[in-house]
Amino acid sequence: MIPRLRLAPALCLALLLTFVLSLTVFAYSSLQNAHDYYASAKAKKYYYCDDDPAWKDLSAKYLLKFDTEAEAKAKTGMVLHRPCKN
Repeated sequence: MIPRLRLAPALCLALLLTFVLSLTVFAYSSLQNAHDYYASAKAKKYYYCDDDPAWKDLSAKYLLKFDTEAEAKAKTGMVLHRPCKN
């Protein structure tokens, strides 16, 4: 019975540390992929990463902004003009 009592706190600590590490990795990967994506409501082919200067040629009147690449792709059905540099 005593080994069980000692194992339970150690197991709880291990689970807590695993959870905290998972959150840290998620937050870090989110920061690494922090780009905005742009498209034109009139375009039919491309959406653009914020570090691609081509997006600045899009008309402000029809400009769409997305927080993630997945959102840009899903909402426009277009393809990425060129990958983000970082």
